[in-house]
Amino acid sequence: MPELNLAHLSWTTALGAAYLLVASLSVLHVLLNKDNERAVISWIGLIVLSPFLGSLLYWLFGINRIKRRAQRTIPQDAGDGLYLDRRSHLKQKLPDHWQALMNLGYSVHQTEYSANNAIVPLLNGDAAYPAMLDAIEAAQTSVVLSSYIFVYDETGRQFVTSLSAAHERGVQVRVLIDGIGIDYGWHKTDRALRSKGVKTARFLPTISLSGARFINLRNHR
Repeated sequence: MPELNLAHLSWTTALGAAYLLVASLSVLHVLLNKDNERAVISWIGLIVLSPFLGSLLYWLFGINRIKRRAQRTIPQDAGDGLYLDRRSHLKQKLPDHWQALMNLGYSVHQTEYSANNAIVPLLNGDAAYPAMLDAIEAAQTSVVLSSYIFVYDETGRQFVTSLSAAHERGVQVRVLIDGIGIDYGWHKTDRALRSKGVKTARFLPTISLSGARFINLRNHR
């Protein structure tokens, strides 16, 4: 009986030590990388109160890897007069209700914005699909299509035909489909496009060891 208790105690000690190590590393990472106080408190609470599970959830969903990648390409002179002049110019030209959004964009990546742009919202497929097909047919250099679902139905076949025709006339065509959305019927579309020479790819394949760390980037684009 004493030997059993000793063995149980050893496992408990090892498990507790592992929890303290993992939780400490996770909490330290939160403190060093999170700016929002609410986010810091929430993540630390989850990590401490949910042994191992909280840390796992943080490392999967709590890290903004897009921003970390973007920061590597930010110019080293981000804090000099040129950058400040751009921010000042931005505030003078843009309406007040756009200021916060554009400042957020600069915090992620400081590429200078260009003027004279326009955006036309296309609601639902009735408005979006005809405009997309017209744009593909008018393309002269490249076409990049990203979609969560690309079903090989009547509408899907229209896109396959237009994309294939663009490829045949020398336009560079690339099609990206989500790794989960692919199961909605993308396989037939994939084969049809590839048979015409169009290059396709999956965004975050569901079975991928290297893509597991980017699971929090899954969306419906």
